[in-house]
Parts: sequence; C-alpha cells; structure tokens
Amino acid sequence: MKKWLVFILLVAFKASFLQADDFFESIPILPADVVKKVNDWLISEEDLIKKLVLQEGDLADHQIKHTGNNEALREKGIINYSRSNYVFACPAEPDYMIKISGPTNRLVNTIVANEKWPTRISDEELYELKRVATYQTVSSLPTYYLYLRLQKLMPLKSVYIPKTYLFKLPQASDVINDTNYIILQERVSFLPKKESKELLKNLNNDQANELVAIVASCGLWDIKNNILIADDGRLVIVDLEQPNISNPLKGFNIQEIDRFNNNMNCGLNDLKEMLGKENCITTKPLN
Repeated sequence: MKKWLVFILLVAFKASFLQADDFFESIPILPADVVKKVNDWLISEEDLIKKLVLQEGDLADHQIKHTGNNEALREKGIINYSRSNYVFACPAEPDYMIKISGPTNRLVNTIVANEKWPTRISDEELYELKRVATYQTVSSLPTYYLYLRLQKLMPLKSVYIPKTYLFKLPQASDVINDTNYIILQERVSFLPKKESKELLKNLNNDQANELVAIVASCGLWDIKNNILIADDGRLVIVDLEQPNISNPLKGFNIQEIDRFNNNMNCGLNDLKEMLGKENCITTKPLN
C-alpha cells in the first residue's frame, strides 16, 4: 500500500500548477468536415441550443428550466442520457456526444462564487445572487489534457477516456466559458449495465493499476458510478467535469494543488471501496 501512495503523490504533484493555455492549446482538433456538420446543425437548431446553453431567466428557477429543456429535446426526438446535464448524440454526427452542463450545476457554481454554500442558502437568497461566468462544461478539457499527459508517461491498455474536444458555438465570443463553448466527445458503445457491474467486481491487477494511475493523475473525484465497460472490454470513463462546488472565480481545479488533491482523494476513496482490501495495488513511481 505504501508504494501505491507514493506513486499517487508524485503524479498529482506533476499534474498541478498549470496555466490555462497549457491545456487549451495542447488538445486534439476535430476534423474539418465534422466541425462543419456540427456547426450547421447548431445553426439549424439555434433556438434549442440557446435554451440549453444560455439558460436565461432567474437562477432560482433552475428545476423548471431543466424540465423545459428536457421537453424541448424530446420534441426533437433527442435522448438526454444525463439526469442533471444535457448529454446526447449529435444528430448531424452521431459518432460524437454533445455535452452541456445543466442549470442546477451552474447554479451551485454561482452560489459558491457568491461565498455561500448550496445546502445553507434560502430560496429568497437565490434571487439575490450575482451572476458569474461558469466553467462546468469546459472543465472536462483540463481533465482530458491530464489523461493525454499520462498516456505519454505510461502505456494505458485497460482504461480509456474517449477523445474529448472543446467546441465554440456559432457566433459566440472566444472567451472560454459555459455560454460560449460546448464539449464534443467520441461516442463509445457500452455493454449493458448489469453485465458491466458484474465485470467490475472482478478487475485484474492491470486494470486496477491503470484506474489508480488515471484517478491520481487526472484528479477524478466521482468515480464509483462512472466507470463503464465498452464492447471491446476496456474500462471507460466519460464524466470528466470538476465538482459543481468548484468556485469559477478561481479558475480550474487542476490549477490549484489543494483542490486537485481533494478531488483525487475522493476518487481514490471510491476506488478503495470498489476494489476491496484484497486488491492491494502496488506500482512503481513515475520518473
């Protein structure tokens, strides 16, 4: 167990203290034909995208807003695979998933930015909150960047994070935040949940070691219910957003070592519970 903990600390330290330009300028770029098809679809569905992305209206009406947005998706025949966000296959490019953070997550971001706590704020206070730019959707990119960095340091054969792209909305400003950008992510075909749960109970050492490395290196915090199994047997992690209690006025979690380490510890505790004590993972520290 000691070797495992040393490995975690070394990787986490190397991953933190990054400038935003480091990860937003180092990620893969979508093929031009895909960009055009997605752009054309976004323009053709301007009213829908405006509802999903801008989320105009009172912050306090976040649940009403979310219900209305889900209804707007259903009217278009689009399945939302998320309970609190908007995650759906792009109709123009079904090999990619579109990801947009929902009103409740952005509200929590805003509450924290106003130096309050989500569980200790009254309904009346919600109407008094000062609006801020949030980064819940785009926070997936820094996490994916750290995954790409880890791939260069060690081979990852058992665990996979799908290709993840930042996509600027048509006519939007270049300022990177939730109202100007969405996430596109490679679509992966998964085994049924029941079959996946059974397989997750019997991970081998290689799979467990890679999970530890990715959680530690990427600061993944909510891992217990977010490990899926692809048709080809690989473990897949698709949820890359930072916690919604992150203060958007302080940038991204991977830019501050304390926040990064807190996320990492949450993810590792989930792994310990999932893998069980009999799966004591040992591995060598990265140079």
